[in-house]
Amino acid sequence: MRTRRVAVFVQQGLGDVAMALRAIQRVRDRFEGRATLILKSRLELQLIQIAFPDLAAGALVAASFPGPRLRQWASIARRLRSIGVTHVAGLHLRDTFQARAVVRLTGASDAHFNSFDPYEGRHKVAQYATIADRVTGEVVDHVSFRLQEFIGMRGREIVLAPGSGVIEAHKRWPAERYAELIQLLSSRDSSARFVLLGAANERPLLESIAGAANANRDAIRIVAGVSVRESLELLGKARSAIGGCSGSLHLAALVDAPIIGVYGPTNPGWTGPAGHTVRIVRADFDCAPCYSMDFIRGCGHPQCMTRVSAEAVAAALVEMEAGRSADDLPWFPLSHLRVATASRV
Repeated sequence: MRTRRVAVFVQQGLGDVAMALRAIQRVRDRFEGRATLILKSRLELQLIQIAFPDLAAGALVAASFPGPRLRQWASIARRLRSIGVTHVAGLHLRDTFQARAVVRLTGASDAHFNSFDPYEGRHKVAQYATIADRVTGEVVDHVSFRLQEFIGMRGREIVLAPGSGVIEAHKRWPAERYAELIQLLSSRDSSARFVLLGAANERPLLESIAGAANANRDAIRIVAGVSVRESLELLGKARSAIGGCSGSLHLAALVDAPIIGVYGPTNPGWTGPAGHTVRIVRADFDCAPCYSMDFIRGCGHPQCMTRVSAEAVAAALVEMEAGRSADDLPWFPLSHLRVATASRV
């Protein structure tokens, strides 16, 4: 009898992989460790090395395969065939002609895809759980995934994560709003301390915020380009984490940091950080959230982000720290348009 082996496709960004960890864990356990992960880059591999060190060594990183995209996927499929993959868990694999061709090349006899439907009304974590149900043949109650080793005593630093990647810059709360927030919170509490966290290429953004905040030099520190482990260690001790729809907030959820998410183009009920303590702040625009076909783009004039005030975020922080209840991840119906246009906002 052929040994069962599963290929788990999680070739998206850091935040998506963070949301998929519980589903990965279930599939790995069901297949008794005979699982091969397909990842986007070595950044996501860092997270897998922490969460599932037993799977990290055998993971395939798409960015490591040379050539154009089609050649990469053909090489990955051949590698999976060579190790005898029998099942495919397409957590980040849509049901397309190209995806089915890749699965056929792997030689797998069973495949399950993700619809990635932002109109469905379910969080991505729930969508991933459904795929895990199908692959494992077991329907179980959902349990949040946490990295317990990083969860400790909360400190006094508020971590601000203003970035979102160059391609998805429309999801960012404006830099000047972060500066205003630092000024506002500092005026209320002179002992408040802030960390500006981001990727190495986001250092200019972080420095611009620190400069505009015009706060005590000792009140702000910049942390840019650190490893995933270092980010988790920082977030695990944070008083709170504040940012937009980004991988940093999903890391914060893994270590149970209190989170305030500023949302506009994307739907917190679909892609929000699945933490235990989450506050969502957003402006009231009929066209938000907005999604394009196949990829999140936004309208180019995201007033849904620029109109969120520093006062609103500061108020959310006060309410959260006071323990006032709120819906963790509210779901917002999408507009009739796939992409909002400037004339409609």
